[in-house]
Amino acid sequence: MVGTEGRANRKRSRWKRLRQRRWLFRGLVAAAIIVVLLVILFGSVTAWPDLGAKGTAAMRVVLGDSITAKIEGAMLSIADWFHRVEYAVGIGHNRDPLGASSSETTTLDATTTATTEVSAGGGETGPTSSTLPTSTTTTEPQFRPASLTPMGTLENEGLWQSYIADKYQRVVAYRTVLQPDKTRGYSHAVVVAIDLRHTYLHFVLGYEEPVSDHKFDRPGVIPKEDLQPGIILGAFNGGFQAKHGQFGAMADGQIALPARDKLGTIVIYKDGRVDLGAWGTDIQASPDMQAWRQNGPLMVSHGNINPHTADNDPQSWGYVFGPGVATFRSGVGLSEDRQTLFFVIGPSLTTGALAEAMHQAGVWDGIQLDINRPWTRFDKAVFKNNKLAPEPAVDGIAVGDYRLFRPYKRDFFYITVGAAPFS
Repeated sequence: MVGTEGRANRKRSRWKRLRQRRWLFRGLVAAAIIVVLLVILFGSVTAWPDLGAKGTAAMRVVLGDSITAKIEGAMLSIADWFHRVEYAVGIGHNRDPLGASSSETTTLDATTTATTEVSAGGGETGPTSSTLPTSTTTTEPQFRPASLTPMGTLENEGLWQSYIADKYQRVVAYRTVLQPDKTRGYSHAVVVAIDLRHTYLHFVLGYEEPVSDHKFDRPGVIPKEDLQPGIILGAFNGGFQAKHGQFGAMADGQIALPARDKLGTIVIYKDGRVDLGAWGTDIQASPDMQAWRQNGPLMVSHGNINPHTADNDPQSWGYVFGPGVATFRSGVGLSEDRQTLFFVIGPSLTTGALAEAMHQAGVWDGIQLDINRPWTRFDKAVFKNNKLAPEPAVDGIAVGDYRLFRPYKRDFFYITVGAAPFS
C-alpha cells in the first residue's frame, strides 16, 4: 500500500516538474519573441520607417492604441538617447538637411535677390538658372520672406534659398533650415515658405483617412487637370488618423469629421483665400469654405507659442505618444498678413521644438500636422521628360515616393500655380 502510494507520489512529482519545465520553456520562448519583436520594432522605427509603420499598425490591432503608443514612444526615446550619446562622444555630425539640391539654389540674405531656381511648374523640366531672369520683369512686388535669426550652429541656418519657381519664372517658394532644440544637435526643422498671392492651396481627403461615418466619393488623388506640368508645384502631408483625435476635416464641401470648437483649423475658401485660427473664435463656419482641417489646438496663436505644447494631453495633441518624444514632426502656419504659408518639417522634434521653429520662421498662427517619418513629407513636383519626379524637401526622406501624387489613403495638401503676373 505504501509502495503504491510512493510510486503515485513520484509520478505526480515527475509530472509537476515536467509541467514546470514546459512553462519555463514557453516563458523563455515568449520572452525571446518579445525581445526579437522589440529589436525589430526599434530597427523599424529608426532605420526602416515604412516597415515600422506596418508593424505599428499591426500592433495597434493586437495590443490597442494606448499600449502601442507607449511602446513606440519608448523605442523612439531609446533611439534619441543613442543620438545623444553619439553627439556627446563626437561620433554624430550635422549633415546638410537640405541635401545636395541645396547647392542648386541661391541663398538670400537681407540684401540679395534670387536669381536661380530649379522648379516644377515651368514646363517639362521647369526653368533653370539660365532661363530665369536676373531681376523681376513685372511691377509686382517680389516675394521674399523676412530675414531669420539662427537658432543654432548649422551652416547657412536661417538663410532663405529660392526653392520653387512657377511657369511665369516667379520664385513662389523659399526654403531654409533652423535648429530649434539646443539639447539635440541632430535636430533640425526645414521650413518652406510659400507665396499665397501667386499660388493656390488645395486639400484632399484620403480614400481611407480620416475615417468617417459619412459615405461619399473620395478617391484620395489630385485631379488630373491639376497634376500637369506648369500647374502642380508641390504637396505635403495632412494630419492624424481619425482615431487619434477625431479632429475635423472637410474637402469639396464634404465633411468627413465635424469641426470641434477651439481647435486650430486651416481653412481654404472658395475664392482661394487661406486662413488659420481657432474654430469658433478666430474662424467661423461659413458657406464660403471650400475645405478645412483641424489637428489639435494652435501651437502658435497670434504670434505667441502655446505654453501647453509640453502637456501630455491626448485630448489636445492626439492619442499618440507624448509631445516630449523626439520624432519627425510637421506643422503648417500662416504669416500675420495671411500672404505666406509656412510648412515646417524635421527629425528629432518635440512639439515644443516644432512650435519654436514655427514661431522663429514667421508663423503668426499655426498647428501641428502629422508625425513620424513615414507620414511627414513635402515633395516638390519636378517633371523630367514630361514625367513627374517628386523631390523631397528634406534630405533622408525617401526619394521617388509618389504617394502624394497618386491615390493615397491619408489626407494631404497640394499647391498649384496662381494667376499670370500683371505688367
